[in-house]
Amino acid sequence: MIIINLHKGLIMKKILLAIFAISLFSCTAQAYMGAKLDKPLTDEELKTTKIFEYDNLNKEQIFNLSLQWMAETFVSSKSVIEYQDIESGKIIGNGKIHYNIQETAITLPVEIPCYFNLSISCKENRLRIQFYNYRVGTSKQSITGQYQNEVDQLNKSIKPQLEEIALSLNSFIKNGLNDEEW
Repeated sequence: MIIINLHKGLIMKKILLAIFAISLFSCTAQAYMGAKLDKPLTDEELKTTKIFEYDNLNKEQIFNLSLQWMAETFVSSKSVIEYQDIESGKIIGNGKIHYNIQETAITLPVEIPCYFNLSISCKENRLRIQFYNYRVGTSKQSITGQYQNEVDQLNKSIKPQLEEIALSLNSFIKNGLNDEEW
């Protein structure tokens, strides 16, 4: 009898400890996400979009230079490029960047991966690049635009890097024109 009651007591302690741990982690996750926004960001507000214009470049030239840029910019363009169609002038792919967060002044910064989709649309003399569907951390949790902390991360750490990537595409296309004339 005593052994059975002792066994039941250990099970109850384990259950209470598990409930406590779950509640602690859920509170931590909520604190990390921050306050829920009254008006979440729309899908368009979550996207990072850049449009570039070029003199005397046709859709095919812009398309081919964009493919070449993806091959040189990302580690493996074959795993990055999901879709390409020269007729529509569309390239869709995946990318990954890293950004650092530091909770307090005394903690070390932590490098966080951010996965994203990108879309390049080519037309005569124009190109549009869009970044969207952001997923962060090893769990690849989506940025929904519903919480203040994730919007702050997006605006402070993620979007500036994506804008730099877009500018590198623009430079590549402009310089690519000069390379064709060697």
